[in-house]
Amino acid sequence: MLAAGAIEALVALDRKHGDESNEHVTSLLKAFASKDVETKFAIAEARLRAERSESAALRFKLDAVEQGEKREVAALEERLRALRSESAALRFKLDAVEQGEKREVAALEERLAKVETERNDAQQCVVCMESPRAVVLYLRSHFSLCAKCAARCAACPVCRFAIAERRACRAA
Repeated sequence: MLAAGAIEALVALDRKHGDESNEHVTSLLKAFASKDVETKFAIAEARLRAERSESAALRFKLDAVEQGEKREVAALEERLRALRSESAALRFKLDAVEQGEKREVAALEERLAKVETERNDAQQCVVCMESPRAVVLYLRSHFSLCAKCAARCAACPVCRFAIAERRACRAA
């Protein structure tokens, strides 16, 4: 760039010598001006190269960030697929457990009904199956008949031994 002091010196020289030095000063000013333009142009080119380089670096960083984000998105999508698969497997296991529990509940209900039936049967007279048991038959102490049926039987309906004694009793 043309120094401010050089321009002032040329202008002072032009005023001092008048028209005779005018052409010389003008040519010098043009030379300095053209060098100044070349310098400015060189500086502008350097700035442009620096900006292009910086722009390329920023593009490179942006590409790297985008690639990183793409990898992260791909990894997250893969994780989502894995979680969905795991969820389906867990749902399948849960369904199997629930089915097993339903079968177990049904089996327990059936067993309970059987036990209740046996309990009721154990409390009913083994002959008429209507009245509750009320008499203990001795020799073997079988508790299996109601009072009406015990009066009519000569032998124990459980073991077929002769009844030696009958005692009235209540089930606990």
